[in-house]
Order: sequence, then structure tokens, then C-alpha cells
Amino acid sequence: SLIIAIVAIVILVAVVGYGLVNSLSKESFKANTILLKLNMITEGELTTDVKITNQQNTEQIFNIYFSGLEGIASINNTQSQFNLDAGDWKNVKIYFKDSKNEVNVYVGYLVIETYEMTKKIPVVLTVEDVNPFFAVIQKPLANYADVIPGGKVGMEIKLFDLKSEDSQNIDVNYAVKNFEDEVLVSEDESLVVEKSVSISKIVDTPDSMNEGDYVFITSVNHNGKSIASYFFEVSKEKKGDGFSLGNMEYFGLLILV
Repeated sequence: SLIIAIVAIVILVAVVGYGLVNSLSKESFKANTILLKLNMITEGELTTDVKITNQQNTEQIFNIYFSGLEGIASINNTQSQFNLDAGDWKNVKIYFKDSKNEVNVYVGYLVIETYEMTKKIPVVLTVEDVNPFFAVIQKPLANYADVIPGGKVGMEIKLFDLKSEDSQNIDVNYAVKNFEDEVLVSEDESLVVEKSVSISKIVDTPDSMNEGDYVFITSVNHNGKSIASYFFEVSKEKKGDGFSLGNMEYFGLLILV
């Protein structure tokens, strides 16, 4: 019976501790996305919705605006500021328009602000040629999925010739850009492509590179410009780590209790 009592106490402490940690870390509101990654053709327009839910027990005033993406992204004035009662939600409509008629990758943040907290949702908008000569597909190499400051970022890149069956000499640029729209890494390479080619590209990031949000861009310059983007984060703590600071705090709380 003593063993059963001890087990019961441990379970009770775990449940109470878990509930306490959750209640302390609960955000005052939530959005239904942590990233907006969109593709659009030159001179095109598109819209998307972001659902915002008030998780407080009281009414909150919300301010919504963009940091960056000037002239590209906008919000209707009637939806840039609004009130939400406790537990209520609202779909905010976001508008994008290519006013520059340029194949490019635009980055910035959708900022959601209340008195309690501020949330910044990264936005990556890739504007593509309406009739590109090449298709560019990229995904991270398995050993380079976690990027640390001053580390390496690696991509598997596939290029497909959409117009010709013959060999083509093409120029490829690999770039890393931060969310202040600054290009931190830029490397050029000349390739010969016959129908398609697959590349494993690894680039070194600067030692001065801070933790935060970045985008890896591959662009092909041949009969116009073909482009693709990949969003990634730079962090000192690897995502694959099984024992995080949050876990340590949780177990520490249990020990104290």
C-alpha cells in the first residue's frame, strides 16, 4: 500500500506540475499559422486568410500590420485593428500584389500586436516568371536541417529544363537573405544542363550571422530568370535535441514540489 501511495503521489505531482507549466506558458492569443510562404506570378495578385483567436478570458484589442513588404502586401483598413471578446476569433484577409513586375523573393513579417504580447509571423513571397525556362525545386540536405550561427546550410536542388531538349549553359546564383532584406551570402556557378540536373549545394554562413529567420534562394539566369526559395531558421539549439530547457524547467518544478 505504501508503494501504491507513492506512485499515486508522483502521478498527482506530475499532473499538477504539467498543468502549472501549461498555464504559465499559454499565449494570450494564437494564429493558425507560424509561416506564410506563398508563390505568385509577375504582375499577379493573391489573397490569403490568417485566423486569430483570443485565448484570454477578457476582451483584447488587436493591431495587425506588416514589417517589410512595402508596396507588396497590405491589409484592409477595417481589419488592421479590431476587438475580440474572450474566446472569439477572426479571419484577417491579407492581400499581395506584384507592383514591381520583377522575378524576386520578398520577405517580411506579419505583426500581430495586443497589450499582452506581440507575435511576428515570417512571410516569404516568391514572385515567378509567368512562363519560366526552368523549374527549380530545392529541399534541405538531411545533415544540414539545423543551422547554427556561423554554420553551414545545405540544399538538394533540382533543375528541370521546361523548353528545350538540348544542352544549355546556364548561370546559377545561390543566396542567403535575412528578413531585413540583406543578402548575406551570394555564390555564382555555371552549369551545363541537359533536360535536368540535381545539385547538392552547401554554403558557409557568416560568423556574424545572428539567430533568426532567413531564406535560401536559388535563381537561374537563362532566357529570363527562374527562382525558388526555402525558409529556414538559425538557432544555437538544434531542433532535434531531445532534452530542452523547457523539459529541464518542468522536471525541476517536479523536484521542487
